[in-house]
Amino acid sequence: MCFVRPTTQMLIRPNKHVDLNGKIFHPYLFYWPSKTESTIVEFLRILQDIFASEPPVYSRSAPSASTMYTSHNQSQSNSSTSSPRLGSNPPPVPPPPSRQETQWTSPTLTSSIVSAGSSIASAITRNLNSPVSFPFSQPTTNIPPQTQILSKLSVTRNLVLEKLQGEMFQYNTKVGATSDIDLVLASTRQLEQGDLQINEILRKLNIEKSKVINNIEILQSKNRELVESIESIKSQPDANVDEAITGGTVLNNQLLDVVAEDHAIDDTIQMLFEALDKHDTELAIFLKHVRSLAREQFMKRALIKKIQSQI
Repeated sequence: MCFVRPTTQMLIRPNKHVDLNGKIFHPYLFYWPSKTESTIVEFLRILQDIFASEPPVYSRSAPSASTMYTSHNQSQSNSSTSSPRLGSNPPPVPPPPSRQETQWTSPTLTSSIVSAGSSIASAITRNLNSPVSFPFSQPTTNIPPQTQILSKLSVTRNLVLEKLQGEMFQYNTKVGATSDIDLVLASTRQLEQGDLQINEILRKLNIEKSKVINNIEILQSKNRELVESIESIKSQPDANVDEAITGGTVLNNQLLDVVAEDHAIDDTIQMLFEALDKHDTELAIFLKHVRSLAREQFMKRALIKKIQSQI
């Protein structure tokens, strides 16, 4: 519910969209609960266009059309009790549109409404230019121009609504059942949702494709480096392990040999213990070899300490 609030220097000028109390009447406001796309910005833009052509207020210095019309109605009621009062109530709100009107508009329907609007516009022009004929004997008092315009607009508005309702009824009869339109709209929504999902999948696939291409380039680069390393190793001559590992000096070479022999004796003694556990050798033979190897290992370790003291 919306109202026009004038300042202290202004008064409300009633018309087909505003009553004496300042309450605003408009189909957009009436259909607001049934339309999910209704917005305040759009409604204010509509009111801006309407109030630009029909201002809802006027200055107090100017005579009030509503006051003059009220006095005219009072004088007329004294002369005739059956005379109607024009412009006292706001115009009736049109009935809510059918489901087909809110969901879908066809070019054929639009062209029909445009042609109907053109014929109605010409009727409006003729109606506004013609004098107002009242159902009662018109008094000698002059009727304000604003009252005449309001009366003509009220009659013309009813004609427009009747014409549009007839056109919509004819169109709905030609189109067919509403269920077919609902099916088409549901299919359209599903197709739009599917299109969005496909676009999202394609975007993810493009990202994965770029990652895979980058990984392939890195793998190919590493493969080329590996092939070059293998070729360079194959081109080198075979190296002797004994010659490749040297101590650098005589004492270091001797120390390297003695340490290797010491570890070899450890391995030999370990193998003898395993053979004894498996009963592959006798205890006397085991003890004989262990004593001989232990004696030799003792001499090797004494030589290792002597060489380390001289280095």
